[in-house]
Amino acid sequence: MKLEFNDQVVIVTGAGSGIGKAAAVDFAKAGAIVAVLDVVGATQCADEIVSMGLRAEGHVMDVRDAAAWSALIDALVSAHGKIDVLVNNAGVAVPGDTAIDVSEETWDKMMDVNAKGVWLGMRAVLPGMVERRAGKICNVASTAAHIGLRNAAAYCASKGAVLALTRQAGVQ
Repeated sequence: MKLEFNDQVVIVTGAGSGIGKAAAVDFAKAGAIVAVLDVVGATQCADEIVSMGLRAEGHVMDVRDAAAWSALIDALVSAHGKIDVLVNNAGVAVPGDTAIDVSEETWDKMMDVNAKGVWLGMRAVLPGMVERRAGKICNVASTAAHIGLRNAAAYCASKGAVLALTRQAGVQ
């Protein structure tokens, strides 16, 4: 099956490495204009995509920053007229966090990046998608949203929140 995203504007968070980077490259190969977002590696990933003769732009951005989301969407819509796809992939995990031992700082960081970042991204792109009556959002969760993983209390909770938010958005 060949995927085609010709001239579609696709945002991929957490695209500086790993799954996000692979997704960004695949979207670009499928014809998309890819906005690569991450706190580290976004520019390098975008440069790699551009070196393949494909279209991408790197944005060093923290998904927890609502003002950054607004600025990004304004810039992309100004440059390209629309946002077609959001892939909320950014996430963090800290091994060894049990419900007893996880620090409040670690809990807050994981909830902020893994859950709040997803919500902020959705909140930023949805008005335009609703207005255009077109668009797609892919929120990357984890099996941790369904099952408890040892030493991953905050991670499981944050991914469960992503799943619940995604389900709720689907019934709007």
